[in-house]
This record gives sequence, C-alpha cells and structure tokens, in this order.
Amino acid sequence: AIAWQFEISQVAMKGDWLVFRVILAGLSLSAEHVGLQRVNADTGDHLLVQAIAESVNSREIWLHLGEGLDVAPVQYRAYVSATITEIPPIDPTNFLNVSICRFGLPYPLATNDAIVPQGGLGVKRWFAALPLEFSILDIDTAPLTQIQVVGRLPAPTSKAYAIVDLIAPYGVQIMDPCYPSACESVDQDVFGTGQHGAIGLQLGDFKLLIILPDWWTSGRNRWVALLRGPGNSA
Repeated sequence: AIAWQFEISQVAMKGDWLVFRVILAGLSLSAEHVGLQRVNADTGDHLLVQAIAESVNSREIWLHLGEGLDVAPVQYRAYVSATITEIPPIDPTNFLNVSICRFGLPYPLATNDAIVPQGGLGVKRWFAALPLEFSILDIDTAPLTQIQVVGRLPAPTSKAYAIVDLIAPYGVQIMDPCYPSACESVDQDVFGTGQHGAIGLQLGDFKLLIILPDWWTSGRNRWVALLRGPGNSA
C-alpha cells in the first residue's frame, strides 16, 4: 500500500471525491484497501473519514467523500493498495497524482501537480490537458494595502493560444479593473470557488495590483494559469 499525509487549501464538501491516479509506469492500484483519515493534532491519532472507494481502472481510484474536509492546518492521511507490475525507474519522482473534484466544476478544486484527471469532469468552458509552466518574478511594493505581483506568461509553441485567464490563490483579491496590465475583466468567483481571476490577460510580462488577506504567509503561491484556445478551450 501507499500512504501519505497532506493538507488542503480549499474546503472539500460531502459529495466531492478524491482522485488517485498513477503516473509512474509499473504501478497498479486496487480499491481493496483504500481510505482517508483525519490526523488529531493533539494526540497524533488517525480518525476515519467516511468515504466510498470506486475503482475506475488499474491506474485510477476515486474516493467519494461522505463528509467534508477542512483546510490547513488540519492534516489528513490517505492510503491505497498498490502492486508493482514491473521494475520502476531508479529515481521515481512524481509517481502519483492526487486531486479533489466536484460535480459541475471543469477542473479540480486542488491537485498536487496541476494535471486534470481523466473522466468525470464535464467540459463546458475549460479543460486543461497539461499544466502551463510560468514564473512569478517578484512582488513589488505599492500604495496602501495593495501590492503588485509581477510575472511572465511564456508564449506556447502553438499560435492558436494567445490569451490567458490567471486564477489567484484563495484569499487574494485582484484589483478591478486590472492594472497596470490590462485584462478583459476580473472574475471574483471563478467557477464558484471564491477565487479571483484576471480574465483575458495577454501572454508575456504582466503586472497586477492585488490585496493579500491577513492570514497570508510565505509559501502560499499557488497561482493557476489557464491558457485559452479556440472556442474558449484551455
């Protein structure tokens, strides 16, 4: 079995589901021994979280939540049965994708590698096949409580993509209208998650005025860039 301890930055509700998907070749999953536990911060004990496991195939397991999950600092421990079918690489990194999904949302609430699991996600406006790698260069100072985030959205090899919707981490407010870089609009509730998004940014260098929440600490830098393609696909 594979077991790991983790925390989440987005509240999960009853009816949401966790997706465990193998990325590493030579590893097979089984729903015979799958579970989720809440870690008691005071005693270290593991309390069982009500959930039902569903085997999609030998490489993907869904765990349907019978109760909600809380954000950090609450921690959880998950485990799933796994069998080695062939010798893995000497340094097997990034071998398991873990995502939290919700009906009606075209992308996961949270994921450990920004890859959208296959199956079960209705394609309405967005679909992300691969993560778009981009960098935050610096966070500049700005008047009052506002700060300026500076980054670069690299141009992909395909000329079909030219516009990006940049989704901020939960709690970060993007000033409306976008400034100094221009965007089409600011969505204050992207896909019903409560996260702000700068809709319609041009590729290349960008600067945006934002307001950080009181609880913001270093390390909370999970920005998501959705690269818009033909027909508003991403």
